[in-house]
Amino acid sequence: MQLVDDIPFEPFDLPVDVIATPTGVIRVSMHDSKPREILWECITADMMRQIPLLAEIIRVAARAGSANT
Repeated sequence: MQLVDDIPFEPFDLPVDVIATPTGVIRVSMHDSKPREILWECITADMMRQIPLLAEIIRVAARAGSANT
């Protein structure tokens, strides 16, 4: 086990609600706010390659946008 005083937190990080271990479940009582949308300005080309869903979201949004014009 490692105990730390501070954990770096980026605007796009998602705080956890529950931590499951082999010996039990820890419900987290402190809840930081969660992003309400994808922070596209934080998405890198490498992330786009590693997370195909991001590219799919862009494709779907582009199709929806062109259908509304």
